[in-house]
Amino acid sequence: MGTSKKQKKREWLRYRDFVLSPYGVIKIKSLGYTLTYAHAGWQGVCMLGAAVSLLALLLWWITRRVAMPE
Repeated sequence: MGTSKKQKKREWLRYRDFVLSPYGVIKIKSLGYTLTYAHAGWQGVCMLGAAVSLLALLLWWITRRVAMPE
């Protein structure tokens, strides 16, 4: 028997909620850092961490004018 559209949609929403939850984000980050370590070693993990931090700083810099009226 096949699954209905409603059931597929419920499964997709559960998956989406997991991935977007803090736990899901941690799992994705862990996988990314593990793969980076396997490929480039500790130096690669440090570079990835620096890149993520730089991206966060850039995002903050771009959006700070939106949050603060002049």
